[in-house]
Amino acid sequence: MGKGQMQSIHLVTHRGPGALLNTTNATAIIAGLDDWHYVPGDAHPIDEPRLTMRLRRHCKAPALTLRALPHSTQKYGARTKVTAWQFPEWFLVQNTEAHKLGRRLVHISQLDDGNFHDHRTNKKQKVLPVHFVQACVSGHIDDINWRSFVHHKASECTHDLWMDEGMDEGMDEGGTNSTVRCECGAQRTLSASTVFGRCSGRQPWLGDDEHATCTNRSRLLLRDAAHAYFPQTLTVITIPDVSDPLDKIMHAHWDTIFQFVETHAEIAKARQKRVVSRLLQPFSEESILAAVAHRREINTRDIQPLKHVEFDAFVSACVDGAANGAADGAANEVMLMVRELPREQWADMAWMSVLRRAMLVHRLREVTALLGFTRFEATAPDEQGELPANAPRSALSREQNWLPAHENYSEGIFLEFDPNAVRAENGATYAQLSALARLLIAEIAVKCDCAEADLKERIYAHEASGRFGVLIYGAADAAGTLVAAGRALLCNENPRLLSPEIFIP
Repeated sequence: MGKGQMQSIHLVTHRGPGALLNTTNATAIIAGLDDWHYVPGDAHPIDEPRLTMRLRRHCKAPALTLRALPHSTQKYGARTKVTAWQFPEWFLVQNTEAHKLGRRLVHISQLDDGNFHDHRTNKKQKVLPVHFVQACVSGHIDDINWRSFVHHKASECTHDLWMDEGMDEGMDEGGTNSTVRCECGAQRTLSASTVFGRCSGRQPWLGDDEHATCTNRSRLLLRDAAHAYFPQTLTVITIPDVSDPLDKIMHAHWDTIFQFVETHAEIAKARQKRVVSRLLQPFSEESILAAVAHRREINTRDIQPLKHVEFDAFVSACVDGAANGAADGAANEVMLMVRELPREQWADMAWMSVLRRAMLVHRLREVTALLGFTRFEATAPDEQGELPANAPRSALSREQNWLPAHENYSEGIFLEFDPNAVRAENGATYAQLSALARLLIAEIAVKCDCAEADLKERIYAHEASGRFGVLIYGAADAAGTLVAAGRALLCNENPRLLSPEIFIP
């Protein structure tokens, strides 16, 4: 189909592989990762060990890696492209002269250059994709076999099919206003409870002939319904371990170089790679092998819950106000920088009495990866940021060796709450902190003159360990405004330097 553009971040939210794409005159399904065509050198790996380890376990793929989303600002030459396939393959003819309340239902094989040639009138007529398809909760999706549907069984009837729609062509989400009929006299009404038997397991985003074994029942789906696509994502805040210079090199180049190193000969080969040759000069082969073994041990042992590690990193900021930060080796790519705001600078406000610490997060890196999707029912991470071990999902590719991920460098504030002051009745702590976060977001949005949708919250609430906190940060780089606005909120002062001065002569 024709070319189009979308923001890269949408590829890990509501426009990932398997998502239905609706345009003015066509519909399609976003292709799997096998048909995402990167320009050579543009497929940048994303190094995030904690997230990668989780995803490898969920996907049962020990060599799985993360890759940056496709993007291109080139006007000429080769471009990174994401493919979309034509779907569905049934259409409604846009001519109701013969049947005022209905439109002819035709298959793509009946079209001529994108139009339907009506042999009765010898005219070409425009078509639009049918609104209805069939799908299951695991994400599989297929065209409805309309002939079998209207005849209640497999049929060799060759009469024309029609779809009669309700008044003003209105259709609710279940399609209860629509009736499919055949000119032979058979007809059947669509409803929200319509089922089509066992799911075919079809995966058209992976290719025409791709099917998976599925025991679910296939259900009626309106292709632009809100429940037509639920991305399954996992998000972490990067907490780099850079206590040792060699560990820092392992962290930055593990997925691309060092995960494959096991012998002295392979170390010699790694030394020849320009990106690390100078960095490895001070270290012996024995120390490099030891660092590789240490990193491999970390990658295979049991690890703490995602949010526990993040919480502990945020509360470890220095009390004297010095920045507690870590970088990946480049001065302009700091992964995490946190500074505690001294208590004597806090404002005397009632809600702050439950706070233990307040941190200004000058820099953070958030990584979100897409590992699958479902339809009808969403599967979201739990309160600790973890996905269920056996959560159902559809695959993003035929050979699952990499997943798309998005990096967000931003800033914000982190608030730690005194567990003795937090009232957790009936397990409502998470909900209480979430409600407070939304109120704070509204205040910060006013102070930094931005939309509330530009801010995000991440809630930390674990009763057993006494970890209670709220992180408020930007959905994209805020260039200094969120830290200033957060400080203004905590100190009850007017934010400064949040916007340029305007001069009116």
